[in-house]
Amino acid sequence: MQLDSEHLGLILRHARWVGRHASQIAEAIDAGHGPGRHIEVDSTELHRQLGSVYQMTLTPHYLWRIADSFWRCSDLMVAMQPDGPVAGGWDTVIGYLKGTSETVAVGIDQAPPPDGAEVTDNTMELLRYEEFAKLMHPELVGNLHNSAASVADYCRLFAPLAPDETQLACLHALAAGQNQAGLAAHFGYSKRHVQRILADMWDQFDMETAAQGVAFAVAQGWITIPTQSR
Repeated sequence: MQLDSEHLGLILRHARWVGRHASQIAEAIDAGHGPGRHIEVDSTELHRQLGSVYQMTLTPHYLWRIADSFWRCSDLMVAMQPDGPVAGGWDTVIGYLKGTSETVAVGIDQAPPPDGAEVTDNTMELLRYEEFAKLMHPELVGNLHNSAASVADYCRLFAPLAPDETQLACLHALAAGQNQAGLAAHFGYSKRHVQRILADMWDQFDMETAAQGVAFAVAQGWITIPTQSR
């Protein structure tokens, strides 16, 4: 399949999600949970157990969203398999997404969401990372994190930097003078979730501060600074 910026953007979002997911598991291991014994990303037993962890905390709606979103992304990655140094990391991310998609909604008696549903960062705050840590060996967690980073770096070479809908809304609010507390109240997110959205966005744009990020967004033509009324 020919490289497509929209498809690469979807893969980039999932790779970044997997990378943050691995970081959270690593933090849980450092905090004394686990570690588990599973080293291979394509272990059927591992994914069966991971599916049970997802089902411990997420509603059927979220489970179906994850299953659908991860399946679509892994299927797309198989079709867009690149050559070169990124190939190994690409396969690792495919293995994790595919394995998860096949187990998270097993036994859940609810119709799946419409095609095109995409998992969001909201799920990340709900997951029980101490339970993942009890299953996964640090070697696997590190491999997952590094693989996700290599896939994300590869996608950034081709995918547009344009913000997604949530990021764009945050940029507009920041340009209008909102702070993080205001963003959290406005969007109904926790302050921690807002901090993660912004941190991820500055990382995506290779910026360090909100001021740099807003200035970059204005320069790209994504937003404008509201005119102050007199």
